[in-house]
Amino acid sequence: MNSEWNQESFQEFLNLQFQNLNGEGKFSIGELEGITVIFLTSLYCMYCIDLLPHLNEITKLSSDFSLLLVSDGNDSEVSDMIDFFKWDFPIISCEERVVNKYLNGLKYPFMIVTNENKDLLAKGTIYNIEDFIITTKKILNLKL
Repeated sequence: MNSEWNQESFQEFLNLQFQNLNGEGKFSIGELEGITVIFLTSLYCMYCIDLLPHLNEITKLSSDFSLLLVSDGNDSEVSDMIDFFKWDFPIISCEERVVNKYLNGLKYPFMIVTNENKDLLAKGTIYNIEDFIITTKKILNLKL
């Protein structure tokens, strides 16, 4: 992890309870099973908006991970995105200030990859599917 993060605050973030806006009930990121790819985005970030259409393609690259989208959009905005993109993965709304409280120093759009124990495997700013492949090809079984 970079110097702005520490393991304790990262684990605290993973244990926060969120409402799944693309499903029912509350959950924590730490409860997700297996390898998890977390995309952190803002609707005020043009790079993030450009990344959103790539998410369905990314989910098709491997069945070895689950994808989670963290967006600062409100419930209505996220609902509109789910309908438009036909997403079927979990999506949570989390204000950027909350993300920065736990994961200080990241630059959107940001990706975090954790293993089944929620240990960090990879992290970084990512703009498109090509960046995803470059960042994860050594740790995920991608269908290229």
